[in-house]
Amino acid sequence: ILPTSITWDYKVKNSFYKVYPDEPIQDSNTFLDLDTFRKYMDVDDFLTLEKTETWGFKTPFKIFDKVIFSPGYVLTKVNEKNKEYFEKQEVDYDKSLNQDIGASLNFQVAKWFQPSVIYSVNTKETYDLNYSSDTANIIYPGQKKYIERTGTTEFTWNLQARDIVNSPYLKSLNFTTSYRMQDSDAYSNVEKDFSSIGFAVDKLWIRGNLMKDILPTYSTSTYTVKSVVQRDDRRIIGRYNPFETFDLQGALLPIKTMTLSFTFTEGEEESYITGTYKDAYTKTWPDILIGFSRLEKIFDTQLISDTQLNLKHNKKTSTVANASYEDSIMYGGDYKFKILKKVDTLFETAITTTQETDLSKRILIGEGETFEWAVQGALDIKQWRMSLRYENSQQWEKNSTGNLSSQIFANNVTGQITSDLLFPSGMKVPFFGVIPLKNRIIFDSSIFYKTQSSAVNVEDNNLQNYGLKI
Repeated sequence: ILPTSITWDYKVKNSFYKVYPDEPIQDSNTFLDLDTFRKYMDVDDFLTLEKTETWGFKTPFKIFDKVIFSPGYVLTKVNEKNKEYFEKQEVDYDKSLNQDIGASLNFQVAKWFQPSVIYSVNTKETYDLNYSSDTANIIYPGQKKYIERTGTTEFTWNLQARDIVNSPYLKSLNFTTSYRMQDSDAYSNVEKDFSSIGFAVDKLWIRGNLMKDILPTYSTSTYTVKSVVQRDDRRIIGRYNPFETFDLQGALLPIKTMTLSFTFTEGEEESYITGTYKDAYTKTWPDILIGFSRLEKIFDTQLISDTQLNLKHNKKTSTVANASYEDSIMYGGDYKFKILKKVDTLFETAITTTQETDLSKRILIGEGETFEWAVQGALDIKQWRMSLRYENSQQWEKNSTGNLSSQIFANNVTGQITSDLLFPSGMKVPFFGVIPLKNRIIFDSSIFYKTQSSAVNVEDNNLQNYGLKI
């Protein structure tokens, strides 16, 4: 097993600040006066000198033509030498460090089983640059640092049913699954001598190897745990055309075009951030989209064409342990078609209901509902496209006492004219004839009028806006 290629990289960058001499340096007789340039740019004579070094490599492997393994590594370190802070003394200290380690695995075991795994961990160190030159309390920069680590591991797998079952009724059925682990921890006031990087397991894998568990071995002073976060996300996406194999014609043709898309999403998170613990769980299911096209065949009419109907529904729940429970349910849809094959028309609507419960007191602390609908029409006249859209929304929210805390009614009308004009033979201007300019002009103008009213929050939610953009 040998790598297919090896890529190494090393970069160094010096940035320095210095005071130029009071009197100009005499020109030299060397080629391009390089000696004088070197004297002006003398790196030894500096006030501050910042050095940035970057090391990196990437070397993919191919194992038995079934597995492709691609690891990578990048380390960037910034160091500074300073003669300004302390008189007649040069101070050398680190400013920052950044390590990125990553790898990907692509399996090609079988036609139906070709998953991939992506792994990465990033470690950042930022040093405290505060200093004091007071002889009674000298503090050198770079003695303490802030450390932050983030790690991600994701497994994905695309499955086509036809790769497993040779059936014409399942040829369009496919799934995409993914599982993602995300971990992070952060610490402040850490001793400069503690090393957070390397290739040890506790430096490469955060989960189960929190830095706070190994810091006491290296640190002689008190450090602060700023955050610890552990999150798991699972997702399954499916798509299916259940009737595409059936020979349906005429008024039954829209059934043949039916598409079904569904998504299941689930996430768990445990966190400790600035002294606050949180245990949360979220789930979105069902999340369904059902689509139909060619609906004009039902009515056997030439008045409308290119029809597309989409029906949507999703439910999202969120639970914070011993704190709150929230749910949101949405039903909606949209209908697109053309009138006389010229006017693009769209109708869409959605209704969303929400509820929030205090789990510690077991009472309903809030609920609400939003109803929205819109209609839009667009027409192309030569190179110009004109559209008009009307939107209406009605929203209310109630607090734990059952009283309205918010109620908003909104209307919005928007008109738009756009065009993409080309003049390959020149531009014709009144009174001036044809100007030989071969240009392209994109014209985009809009006008809008919006009203919003509320009997609950009169001062904040009652408004009337209008405008023109050319």
